Amino acid sequence: MTPSHLLLAEVALPDPSSAQSIGWIVLTIAGLAVALNAVMDFWRSTIRGNPAPADTYATKSELDQAHGRMSRERRDIDAEIKRVELAAEKRADRVEVKLDTNNAMTAEMQGEVKHLNQTVNNLSAALTQFLRDQARDRP
Repeated sequence: MTPSHLLLAEVALPDPSSAQSIGWIVLTIAGLAVALNAVMDFWRSTIRGNPAPADTYATKSELDQAHGRMSRERRDIDAEIKRVELAAEKRADRVEVKLDTNNAMTAEMQGEVKHLNQTVNNLSAALTQFLRDQARDRP
């Protein structure tokens, strides 16, 4: 039997640029990454320690307080929404009244414009007739 250190010296290593050598290098790097990940997980969970349950979880009284606070805030928000909706309805009613007033005034103005148009046409016809009469009566 040959000693193990002699056996190691007799082993022929593959060519460093061969696919077999590159495969062993990739396998070694992957193994190191897995080992490092396991060490980090162990450190995170055991050595560093887990936070106390009071730091992670809420008690029933804390949940009740938070629920009460959210309920009050929700009621305040709902009241504000209602107030804004009522104000918007009042503004819409005022706008509607103003539009109705403007429509009435426009209808009234259309009647006055028609009357003024008729008056201008009558004056124009009278003036034309007057000028014709004047031109006829001239020597």
